[in-house]
Amino acid sequence: MVTLRETSKQWVKLVPGHAVLTTQEAADLLDTSRPTLIKLMNEGALLSYRVGNGRKILFLDLQDCKSKLEKERMDALDELNELDRRGEKHSKNENVTY
Repeated sequence: MVTLRETSKQWVKLVPGHAVLTTQEAADLLDTSRPTLIKLMNEGALLSYRVGNGRKILFLDLQDCKSKLEKERMDALDELNELDRRGEKHSKNENVTY
């Protein structure tokens, strides 16, 4: 993995698609904790394989998992927005007495 610094003072990591990552590297790239990453692996949401006592993750598998998680988050947000929109319709149509 190669790390470069941009002029905007942000770090950018360049990772070849065929890279093999440790659990900590993968957690860092997902911006999550290592225990959360291991939970994803145990649930089958993220593919990994064992090397000795450790686990390794292919970068491409990590990207697939990240895309799926992002889609799930966006679907949940859309659902919440729809529920909120419906709630506003109901509250406008209700007669409120005090």
